[in-house]
Amino acid sequence: MGWNLTRRQAQYLRKIEQLIEEYDHSPTYQDIGDAMGTTRQSVYKIVHQLEARGYLQKRPPGARNSIKPTGRLAALS
Repeated sequence: MGWNLTRRQAQYLRKIEQLIEEYDHSPTYQDIGDAMGTTRQSVYKIVHQLEARGYLQKRPPGARNSIKPTGRLAALS
């Protein structure tokens, strides 16, 4: 786990990476919420925290791959 990630943030990041592999594109907040057993609002909060810490990059709305892991988690593992 990264030095500035909570256990929950790391779990979300790993799940996002898994869903991208599975779908071959970025999952929606609803997809992530369903996979994690939580709401889109909770996903929104975590995604923004991960983006602020440099673990995710967000692209413009409508882009097929709107959420992209930066690879920082793999570098720390």
